[in-house]
Amino acid sequence: MRCTTEKTFGGLDSYNMEISCNMYNKSGEICWRETKTGNKLTCKGMTNAVIRDAVLLFVRSQESHKDKPEVRRFLKELSEGVNKSLADWQREQGEA
Repeated sequence: MRCTTEKTFGGLDSYNMEISCNMYNKSGEICWRETKTGNKLTCKGMTNAVIRDAVLLFVRSQESHKDKPEVRRFLKELSEGVNKSLADWQREQGEA
């Protein structure tokens, strides 16, 4: 790791977080973008496997909060997205 500095940001009114994975070079990044100013903080150089593991860990951590409506909505939306992606993939495999 080239940088060991920890920086805490505060005062964000609202922001978006984007996670992207590049299948060509197998690397990914996470970007936080403040919606008002467009300022952003990007963490690059993670492997796709690390990002996938982080997403799985987050989803599994929601298990203890599944009684909360916002968590149930998130898990339902995630499930629908995964099911659609799998159905699309299966359809493409059948066409190949």
